[in-house]
Amino acid sequence: MGVVYGGAGEGRPRSTLTLPFYTAAIPLTFRPALPEEAERLSHLAFAAKAHWGYSAELMDACREDLTLSENCVREGLTTVGKPDGRIVGFYRLANPPEGPSLNDLFVSPESIGAGVGQALWQHAAGLARSLGWPFVLLDSDPHAEGFSRKMGASKGGEVPSAVFPGRRLPRMRFDLT
Repeated sequence: MGVVYGGAGEGRPRSTLTLPFYTAAIPLTFRPALPEEAERLSHLAFAAKAHWGYSAELMDACREDLTLSENCVREGLTTVGKPDGRIVGFYRLANPPEGPSLNDLFVSPESIGAGVGQALWQHAAGLARSLGWPFVLLDSDPHAEGFSRKMGASKGGEVPSAVFPGRRLPRMRFDLT
């Protein structure tokens, strides 16, 4: 399936991505997120994290980290997956000095298990490859480490949580070459 990415904002890459396979139980289309969707995406990220049964204390500590600003969406490589006009997931790529990264990948709780996460991952990998990135790093939620491994990522260590002192997160690496 060919997917055209780009065109919604100046400076965004435009390329045709061919995904090797497509497994979502619901057909998805992908497009760059719009800055005015930042609040909706923030709510989706929070609901997706809460789905795993985290305590209210941890969720409160994560609220700021799970909040996307309009500027973050405008300047980043944030992509939404949609069937029939409703956003069911999104991802955000970045290329900071420490290396290309998949900063976010969230699926709405009602769409977990329908292949949406895998389709978002494949799309993110295709976009990263089209940008010439040899790999992407991600600091994974511990509940998502198994999913990341299933997608082909390997654990390269652990990093301290930016929001919860004493908590360690798996640092994953996904090779794109």
